[in-house]
Amino acid sequence: MSAVEPVSNEQSAPSLTKHSAAGTAGTLPQAPTNISIYDAEAFAEAHMEDIVSDSKAFFWKIDNWDKLERRATSDVFRCGGHMWRILLRPFGSSHKGVLSLFLECLGTADTSEDWRCTCRFVLAVANPDEPTHNTHGSAFHCFHRNNPNWGFTRFMKLADLRTAPAPGVRPYIEDGACTIGAYLHVIKEPSQ
Repeated sequence: MSAVEPVSNEQSAPSLTKHSAAGTAGTLPQAPTNISIYDAEAFAEAHMEDIVSDSKAFFWKIDNWDKLERRATSDVFRCGGHMWRILLRPFGSSHKGVLSLFLECLGTADTSEDWRCTCRFVLAVANPDEPTHNTHGSAFHCFHRNNPNWGFTRFMKLADLRTAPAPGVRPYIEDGACTIGAYLHVIKEPSQ
């Protein structure tokens, strides 16, 4: 039986191999070997593949909340080759007394029948004049033609939208106005 010698972090390591979910192997670029595992950001940057193909922040200012229909949508915006919009049910969808908030993918410009897009996203509601006062929810979803929207059926209680949560803090909706933000990271497809 032969002994195995440990490899010092100062020696050059052999080429690293990565395996995708499909089981194919490829060679990663040589990463520096003297990064502490406790330096999480640098270690992840050196040893993890960047999986985000595109990012976007989109803001929808609503000026008169009380005049919204039961189903409202933002303007369409693009991210990662897909068209998106925010879908708002200001008086709840299947639950009464709550705000429902979703991200909706409308597909690609060519509207191919079998499109799909994986996205990590955050949806937020904020006071338009005090945007640091906000509430948010985050999700990760694979959008496709048969499941084009994803989000939160019970994002928050309607009563909490217009009520200041503490003295000196403004409510999310003030004088009928609020801002809804969407933050997207579209994830690279395995074939990219």
